[in-house]
Amino acid sequence: MPAPSWLRRAACSGLSGTLPGLHFRFCTVQKRPFADSTSQEAPWIVRASEANHQALAAESISKHGFVILKNLFDAEELKTLTAPATSKAEEIMSTLRSKRVSLGIGSRAGFREVCLRSPGRYDIPCEFKEFPSELLERIESIASKVLADTKSSAEAGRAQDLGIPGRAFAGLVRAQPKSEAQIWHADSPHSVPEHQGPHLLNVLVPSGSVTSEMGPTELVPGSHLLTNHLKDSAQFGTEILYQSESNSPQMIGSSEEPIAATMDAGSILIFDDRVLHRGGQNRAARDRDVTFFSYTKADFMPSTYYESVRTLKTYDHTAMAATIRSEFPGLRHGKDAPVLADGASGSQVHQTLGQVKMSVLEAMMEQLRFGTANIGGSYDSSRRAEQAVASARSAMDLSRCALDGSPDAVGAVVDHRTRLVAMGAASNGVGTAHDITSLCQRARDLSNGNAWTFVDAVHYAPHGHLDVQSIGCDFLACSPYKFFGPHAGVLYGRRATLESLPADRLDCSDNSLPSIENGNMSRWELGTQNYEALAGITAAGRSEMPSSHLIRLFYQHCSVHLCCSTHSPAHRHTAGFF
Repeated sequence: MPAPSWLRRAACSGLSGTLPGLHFRFCTVQKRPFADSTSQEAPWIVRASEANHQALAAESISKHGFVILKNLFDAEELKTLTAPATSKAEEIMSTLRSKRVSLGIGSRAGFREVCLRSPGRYDIPCEFKEFPSELLERIESIASKVLADTKSSAEAGRAQDLGIPGRAFAGLVRAQPKSEAQIWHADSPHSVPEHQGPHLLNVLVPSGSVTSEMGPTELVPGSHLLTNHLKDSAQFGTEILYQSESNSPQMIGSSEEPIAATMDAGSILIFDDRVLHRGGQNRAARDRDVTFFSYTKADFMPSTYYESVRTLKTYDHTAMAATIRSEFPGLRHGKDAPVLADGASGSQVHQTLGQVKMSVLEAMMEQLRFGTANIGGSYDSSRRAEQAVASARSAMDLSRCALDGSPDAVGAVVDHRTRLVAMGAASNGVGTAHDITSLCQRARDLSNGNAWTFVDAVHYAPHGHLDVQSIGCDFLACSPYKFFGPHAGVLYGRRATLESLPADRLDCSDNSLPSIENGNMSRWELGTQNYEALAGITAAGRSEMPSSHLIRLFYQHCSVHLCCSTHSPAHRHTAGFF
């Protein structure tokens, strides 16, 4: 059955990508002409001129998940209502330009005053008190009626008597020209498996008419009944709340055609925030400004909306650079010199003075001052040397957390004749992580148990966690120079294998593996060890991961762009800051 002329189906192409905190796909929208809503009105369109428009709006939201309320405001009222948000947006956008701020995607990468929800789509919050109360009353009388059945507390009853629903968020969303369509998502989850009335309503008030070319909000009718991930029959989880590539009307079991909410100036869109929706692609040559108001029932606590703790008022490149340089001595040469923190080539040695835990530099200098000796003696410097060895082994314990990644095939190169399979856990060039657990198991199966497996985890170790027992490898190597430490090597091997293999050593040296009884000496380590490096390894092992630490410092002072998703198990960051 062909869709009516007021419907538009939007389909996504295969282009995709990742950005901090989310996935996105570039979408190609299949165009269909929109008829004027007065010629053929959909069941979710209600005219504000109708005497019972509030009841009709509530009925549409209950049935379809949204309502388009036509001509609620005249031109002058619309200008008055949206002026505070528009003025705030111009102020914030001007500040971003003057301070040369390039925002990352997501509220954590933004500021208290603004965040980038998706490429080209700015979200600028405002206080409810900034808007004219006499015009808000028209919206809030409808919101109160819709939320009335879901309010239960005494406080909710008092709010209903006053006609004031719970005020959650207000502000303006600006979709710039060429901003791509978002991925389908719901804004908040259902709270119980059984369907209940809405607990949060979003009200969108465009600053002017919204045409199909401007990328209106797209919604799936009735989808608020289907996005409940708590139902036994649900084939999805909380990914429906995020802009995940897998999200689609089909995923939640909807057969309805998505609609694009084109509106005349003065009309508004109200929707249950559990409905599946997205912002459309703005193909127009001008911004699409939409003022929004969100209302909740009194006993509902919305999820964090603006997560950033920094503010544009104190944003300062110079302060950021000073903070970073103060913790990394290697970056202190020339205050105007660019900082390149390239995870692929290693990491800077970290130093934070005055903290309880020693930094790498302090630990190494301490060992050089007081612990340069051979182990096995009954004097202080010897005991310090032995402690350096024991502490480094403990700090580099590789049996903590699981390694994950993407599967790969080894069948073409491994068979019963294979004796050693070596593999990289992650690429230091592009950050791609491999499914080492599956690779090790595959190598054992294909070689009939004859092949040892050796994992190079040098790049993976500082960005993930390693559990050699779960991985099932025979050997694994990494290096602390990747995570704030000195140039040194760390090798794990199965005890039985390390005991059985021949080791090149002097006849007079110990022929066992490290233990308290032999002073932590190993048949695989020749001569006097580099104790100052071992002290640095211990300090580095107690420090934070370089990518997460550096990124957090940058987030506190400026915007950061990551070239991969922070949630993707198939990538381990290779961070480059300039």
